[in-house]
Amino acid sequence: MRKIILFFLFIFILSSTAYATLNLSKGNLYFNIKPGEISCEKIKLLSPDYYGRVEIKDVWASSIYDNDGNLNKYNLTAADHNLIITHINSIESLNGEEEIEICISSNNAGNYRGAIIFTPEAEGNI
Repeated sequence: MRKIILFFLFIFILSSTAYATLNLSKGNLYFNIKPGEISCEKIKLLSPDYYGRVEIKDVWASSIYDNDGNLNKYNLTAADHNLIITHINSIESLNGEEEIEICISSNNAGNYRGAIIFTPEAEGNI
């Protein structure tokens, strides 16, 4: 039976938080599931010096070969690939560490490449 293989690249956008650091417990997630299955992974977002809101969204590449890190190529949604992804949309008040669960399922077999983008809120929260 064909399997669904998903790859996530984690990206941080630190627009106005030039001196803050955000780290993840894992740099990549690989999901290898069969159609109809659900798979979940947990990651931790860590920051010793950023306190505040962090927006979380997922974006998807049209091809698994779009792996040069250019986010302009990640212009699709999970729904465009008939994927169902669940994760929180924001952390209201990051204070040191937050665990995030990401779950994926699909009824279609295939290989997909996605990115999770973490965007801290405006300056003044450091």
